[in-house]
Amino acid sequence: MRLTQKILLTFLLGCLLIPAPCAAGDGANEIQAAKQVAEDFLKAEFEGNAFDKRINLIRFSPTREAKEIKAKTPLKPHVFIWDWDPLYVVTSYQITGVTVRDSRAVVTVIYSRLADRAKPGGKIIPDSKERDLVKLKLIRDGERWWVLDPHLPRISRDVLIACYENDLASFDDKWLSKASEEQKHIYRQKQEMLKILKRLSPSSGS
Repeated sequence: MRLTQKILLTFLLGCLLIPAPCAAGDGANEIQAAKQVAEDFLKAEFEGNAFDKRINLIRFSPTREAKEIKAKTPLKPHVFIWDWDPLYVVTSYQITGVTVRDSRAVVTVIYSRLADRAKPGGKIIPDSKERDLVKLKLIRDGERWWVLDPHLPRISRDVLIACYENDLASFDDKWLSKASEEQKHIYRQKQEMLKILKRLSPSSGS
């Protein structure tokens, strides 16, 4: 009788030590869910989609939120302005890793970088880096994942070229004839930025 009890006890303890299959499944699901949010964010940012898709995928910590509000007043802190705010110009990106621990995740991304705008309203300067590694932080809040305190936007060179071309096309001769010197200066700046973007290549910069 005692031998039977020992065998039963040993069996039950063994079952308790074996991880439940659902736990492994949940872990894989969380990794996939975090990766999907990161992919949606990266695509929206790469395509310059700042005003709806991107802002619906991010969360700011209180410190970062206060900093963004101070810098962007009266604009919403989650929105970046493609022809004004600091950003990086890139040609491609690839997710190379995803790690999840509880309600936090880190997604490793490799970009091919061509240039940057270091300060608001500044010029785009060639600054190439073939493997620009970024660690994207995510946080789980409620039923979904969010990108937490994202880095400076990284936008496609082709998208920025299209944005500048479309913007410049809206300035016709009639507008130019009535434009102030300040407005003409802004117009010439946009023309210069477009020329710089078109000259960029993977070998530009250092």
